[in-house]
Amino acid sequence: MAYEITQNFITQNRSGRILKPIGIVLHETATPGATDENEQSFYNSGNRQASAHAFVDYDSITQCIPWLEQAWHAGPTANRNYIGIELCHYDDCLKFPQVWNRAVWLFAWVHVNILKLTTVTKDNLMSHAEVSAKWHETDHTDPVSYFKQFGKTVDDFRVAVQAQINIQIGGSDMKKIVVYLGDADVFAALIVSQKNQCPLMSKADYVASGLQADQVIEIGGKPNSTRYTTFKDAADLV
Repeated sequence: MAYEITQNFITQNRSGRILKPIGIVLHETATPGATDENEQSFYNSGNRQASAHAFVDYDSITQCIPWLEQAWHAGPTANRNYIGIELCHYDDCLKFPQVWNRAVWLFAWVHVNILKLTTVTKDNLMSHAEVSAKWHETDHTDPVSYFKQFGKTVDDFRVAVQAQINIQIGGSDMKKIVVYLGDADVFAALIVSQKNQCPLMSKADYVASGLQADQVIEIGGKPNSTRYTTFKDAADLV
């Protein structure tokens, strides 16, 4: 499934410098509940001395700076060499998987179409925490704590992006996927996807995408099912 990237470039907090990117830095906004539109407006309404190329929300993606222009997101070294993408922060088990899915797709799309790379490494997809540890130019540790809330790691993200790259370049479809019927089923489905180390999508998105998986694990949607029975069924699968 392809998502739409809305271009709404900011006019403030722009470097105007050419970027020849070798990778992407993964961030999270640390502003719980703020949307991608909120973030774009914030960086476009004053001297923030910071910026990012794009913000990923649960229902949309906003690009704020051209991919080949430097942004101010992770210290001088990373700014000169990396695209910076921020994931919006939600302490909500219904919205987080949707932010994750959009971000996985966007990072894969940027790798294939902007970086011209088809293999994810720890050098071309770095977290802000990894950038801080490597160059000591910032002290941020995102998105480690954010991901930990939902049982995810940056390595999990890299694995998911690589799988999505394989799909986007037509290399292979998925071995296994967990699909959920509605929002009430997301948390149970998230647990199952984590246990199986496989992608998670709504059933509607999966059907619309045209993707094929060797095994599809469906969560929710059984006749007369309740949230309790859905959790019970999910527990039986892990």
